[in-house]
Amino acid sequence: MMQNMDDRKGETWELAMETLKDLGRKLKVAISDAGSGLLKGVKAAFPIRYSWSYKLSSEILRFRERLPTIMLFIGRLFRDFSMKAEAMGLPEEVFRLLYSRFAVSKESEAYAKLIQQASALIPAGELANVEKVHDEIVTGIKRASSMVENVNGRLRAYMNIKRHVSSNFYSLVQLHMNAKKYRRSRVASRKGHSPLELLTGIH
Repeated sequence: MMQNMDDRKGETWELAMETLKDLGRKLKVAISDAGSGLLKGVKAAFPIRYSWSYKLSSEILRFRERLPTIMLFIGRLFRDFSMKAEAMGLPEEVFRLLYSRFAVSKESEAYAKLIQQASALIPAGELANVEKVHDEIVTGIKRASSMVENVNGRLRAYMNIKRHVSSNFYSLVQLHMNAKKYRRSRVASRKGHSPLELLTGIH
């Protein structure tokens, strides 16, 4: 089967598959990397069930592209779990177990087991409260890129003017943006206050 060929057309692959048939080989399932020649050749030679991996390869590529963002999200999530667990006097494992529920069906035995394991680490009657805190942490971390795009849009105006932007200049921009008061906002309580004032509570 391993030999040099002048091309990888469907007819070439079909001849190779026919050679396998002549040797008594039988295929039950074909898994391909979506190469068009290979797909055509295998399909012509063997009437079997096919599993083409177009969607799988696409999802793998998307996952690789998003991996840095995913790792950043997980890092922030587990950091918040650790801080909240310490504040509540609970082991961090409680929040990790509750988070693991998202990987299984609510009707599954695995889901019930995770709840049971978490409950064993929580004082009686406190499960609902801890679940609420857990859900607030998970939903409180923003995964959208809109905030990043907002910052990039603000910086682009300076970058278009300055040929070179140093790290010291970014620090000045950071100070300006944190200390500048909101002139308008969809949240009424933010209007007239800076991000620094809202974060520290000092006006």
